[in-house]
Amino acid sequence: MIYPFVITIGRNFTFNPIMDGLAYQATITWNVFRQGWYFNLYNLNGNLIVSTALVSSDDQHAIESITWDNGVVTVTTALPHFMNLGIVANLNISGNSPDGFNGVFACNVTGPDTFTYLLDTNPGQQVVIGYFGSIVDLTHGHFTTSTLTYYANSTQFVSSP
Repeated sequence: MIYPFVITIGRNFTFNPIMDGLAYQATITWNVFRQGWYFNLYNLNGNLIVSTALVSSDDQHAIESITWDNGVVTVTTALPHFMNLGIVANLNISGNSPDGFNGVFACNVTGPDTFTYLLDTNPGQQVVIGYFGSIVDLTHGHFTTSTLTYYANSTQFVSSP
């Protein structure tokens, strides 16, 4: 679900994401001391679940090719990704067809324009080329399956599933 962040000076921004099947209230507040936005998540009883500085996830970058071989997906990026060789990066893969390539995966950086991730089932031959980007889950560790990310360039929050 996508929630556009409507910035209004002097007013908090509020939306109601569904996280792990339950409704919550998210409030974005301005911190005068820090001179930045804060993300606050409450359950519907008003109990604070998360309060953290609002951190943006990486914008999406183009994929040149994506292939599956024996349980390993290899992604070649259109431009160098600037991630350090050998690290494991939590990346959001999206916009590919077939859809089986898409999702959030722990990716092993294997070269200046390549990374791999594990995928049990072969999604098939790539038909549509998609994107990748790093994500910062604002609710990390608080939910079993749901994530909530913020993208500054598009000024929107995205929750899944």
